[in-house]
Amino acid sequence: MRPSTPTEPGSEGNAPSSQNIDEPGGSAARPGSASQGRGQAVGQAMGRSLKSVQSFLRGKQFPGTIRITRQTGELKTPFPRPLLRPSEPRPAPKSPPKRAPRDANDASTSEPITLEGLTIERNDNMPSDAGPKPRSSLLSATERQAMDSRQERFKRILSKPTIDLDALREVAWNGIPANLRPVCWRLLLGYAPPNSDRREEVLRRKRAEYSGWVAQYYDLQGGMERDDSEITLVKQIGVDVPRTAPGVAFFHQTAIQKSLERILFIRAIRNPASSYVQGINDLVTPFLGVFLSEVVSGEDHNDMDQWEVDELKVEQLWQVEADCYWCLAKMLDSIQDHYTFAQPGIQKQVFKLSELVRRIDETMHKHIEEQGLQFLQFAFRWFNCLVLREVPFRLVARLWDTYTAEGADNFSDFLVYVCAALLLNWADKLKQMEFQELVMFLQHLPTDAWGAAELEMVLSKAYLWRALFGRSPSHLKT
Repeated sequence: MRPSTPTEPGSEGNAPSSQNIDEPGGSAARPGSASQGRGQAVGQAMGRSLKSVQSFLRGKQFPGTIRITRQTGELKTPFPRPLLRPSEPRPAPKSPPKRAPRDANDASTSEPITLEGLTIERNDNMPSDAGPKPRSSLLSATERQAMDSRQERFKRILSKPTIDLDALREVAWNGIPANLRPVCWRLLLGYAPPNSDRREEVLRRKRAEYSGWVAQYYDLQGGMERDDSEITLVKQIGVDVPRTAPGVAFFHQTAIQKSLERILFIRAIRNPASSYVQGINDLVTPFLGVFLSEVVSGEDHNDMDQWEVDELKVEQLWQVEADCYWCLAKMLDSIQDHYTFAQPGIQKQVFKLSELVRRIDETMHKHIEEQGLQFLQFAFRWFNCLVLREVPFRLVARLWDTYTAEGADNFSDFLVYVCAALLLNWADKLKQMEFQELVMFLQHLPTDAWGAAELEMVLSKAYLWRALFGRSPSHLKT
């Protein structure tokens, strides 16, 4: 259950039926008795879906407002129409039809709300030529008050002797305050124990354990020698590390690249089944950025490009490095088959993505097939790097807040829906492209100018589609 707040005006008493459904988009609802009000008129198929959507949207921090309405007229697709981006002109609103007052006993005349009739629309009142704005300029006094309240909620959860991880996941899904992110990530990934009495001792022991492995396997203390496979591994990591996050100068500092090499090498040595695969190097970067933010101080605390690792104490850097290693290990343990021989886990995920897109937008799926483009050709990297390369690095921590809130064992399932939302964000444009254009576009998604609002919309659609299809997973069976 996600955080909830009072429903939108007019939604009281209209809670849809919670009967089980086998497939989304079933038959229309039968009118019920007058004593049960309008809720009995809601279609069985839409009941659970609309309830999930309402539950999700309560408490979400979107710029502007969210409206859920019934769509009238001819429908082009059985799913919600694409959300307008801030830079796109919005058509002139049409006056809603006036309705005659309805008697409480007239429940039988209620229109069933069908899956096709659901429209989610964002109204952010931003001029089309304004472009992305800093988040601070979009915050009203009410929004700042909400953020302060949210910060207090995190602090209340984290201050307890034994932390309720379910409550923490609930609030963390919508984003974690930057100053609390390192603590929350350690807890949500299972690296730090929820019991505060044991936490410092466990972290101290884990960090010492990692330091010992570096001395033994990387520095070769004790007279050990590397075999041919380890020599090859060191060379491969040495080639990939300088390519990591090419657009972020911070990761090109010598001390950071050395830390990356050690983390990747120890991870490979300790996990011979998956060893090292190109792309894992990128997965370390969010952890480095987040955990270093704890120990960096000064006026440029929030500007990663201004961080100077040489100014840190050696003990601080080793602590950060060890935390990065253990959190990376926790995250990758649940997706080992993504990085074993032939990477079967990724192939399964790509197949699920293909089937999900077929169910959501059959026209888009058919166009991709007609152009001879295979999902594996563009989506392999998405799953291999957990979509990290497809969004600006400044948004990665927010994306990974949701991953960590989903849990190391569950985020891989949610990733399929994230990839579907990312792909279908440009569905109308993609349908006009031929093979070569499709390949170039999907390998270089135009997300450089994205802000938090665009990423929130992708996550929102992903959550919505999982709510619609999660209880009818037969369409995703391999």
